[in-house]
Amino acid sequence: MRTVKPGPPDSDGRSVAIADIAGGVAGLAASTAAMTALAGTMGGVGLRLAGRAAIGAATAADTDLALSAPVAPETFAVAEAALLRAVAGPEGAGPDVAAWELLAVGVRRAAATMTAADELVRGWWLGLAEQALTVGAPGIAAAGALAGAATGQRASYALAGLLGTAYLTGTGHRTVPRPDLTVPDLARQPQGVQGLVTVLAQTSALSGPGAERNNGTVAVQTLVAPDGGRRHVVYLPGTDDLRPWSRDGDVRDWATNLRLTGNRPTAYAAGVLDAMAQAGIRPGEPVLLAGHSQGGMQAAALLSHGTPYAVTDVVTVGSPTAQLEGRFPAGSQVLSLENAGDLVPKTDGADNRDTVAQVTVTFATRDTGMPGNHDLTHYLAGAAAVDASAHPSVVAAVDGLDDFLSGELAAAGQVFQITRD
Repeated sequence: MRTVKPGPPDSDGRSVAIADIAGGVAGLAASTAAMTALAGTMGGVGLRLAGRAAIGAATAADTDLALSAPVAPETFAVAEAALLRAVAGPEGAGPDVAAWELLAVGVRRAAATMTAADELVRGWWLGLAEQALTVGAPGIAAAGALAGAATGQRASYALAGLLGTAYLTGTGHRTVPRPDLTVPDLARQPQGVQGLVTVLAQTSALSGPGAERNNGTVAVQTLVAPDGGRRHVVYLPGTDDLRPWSRDGDVRDWATNLRLTGNRPTAYAAGVLDAMAQAGIRPGEPVLLAGHSQGGMQAAALLSHGTPYAVTDVVTVGSPTAQLEGRFPAGSQVLSLENAGDLVPKTDGADNRDTVAQVTVTFATRDTGMPGNHDLTHYLAGAAAVDASAHPSVVAAVDGLDDFLSGELAAAGQVFQITRD
């Protein structure tokens, strides 16, 4: 049982409020699925009543009952009248059959209308370009806009994939351990979603401006239960190299962003799998992938496309994932955190699909401009608000991470660096 507490302040001292929650056990997909199941139950009741009505009608027309009329006309009349009332009277089975079937049809139509309305809202976005491509590459953005307007969002994703391929980058990579680098909280079990984002932020701080020599670093944390059972958390930072036409060893660059948008294989993904192998993750051991920005895109893509490992859960932080269209394996779970003022999660041009497998939590923090709102300091506050939420979808999503966040688990971790070959 989680203790619900007030949401924390953001980095500027203002309160962080959850603005919107989509998907999960209380989302539209779950609601329409429940409505469809309810309609099926109602229709089943109607069918059973119809069967009973048929038995009553057959009894009323029974030859032996008719032959008893001359012998006992009064009791025959009483029995016949009772049978007719049971079959076709105001409270009989016949009218109830029609009523239950009408209810079933109405519920089915309501579910279909809700689904159609959701698709209509999504369709409104189909002509939008991939906004991510506007940073440093306006020509690409214009091409994306034309493709999006002409053939819809999927064409824009395909164009992004082709542009990513045009960088002449594939999945060639090199993954090496970096024992000289440390992540402070990697040796402690994460406490709540905020604990996950804390370690993710510490991992992200290893690379980027001022630490370019460490670009491509990721962390793998192994958690061991008292019974010896093991599970793992893999922390994936976001883009290191923001130069749009850079071609060097940085695996987290614009080429990878484009390839992920187009659902193409990446060197980042191959390097992550290599790091997991080197960290000693065994088949069947539960794995949680947590990623910020490009790292979240990569984490969700690995879950969607499948890996040799038992990836059960993904937490994305400020990451666009709508290009995956909610296609995640049955039984898996994706928890996506989005800051309302952060433009990066919106660069997929659509909201995440409302599915049982993916819960998207949008929180509102102080507007500090695009770079500021994408910073992990805001997402730390948003993660704490998620931990404190009493919304059924959020509670179920956080409780679903219990394998990693609950119990007394010993923790140890390793840092790896992935470079493009």
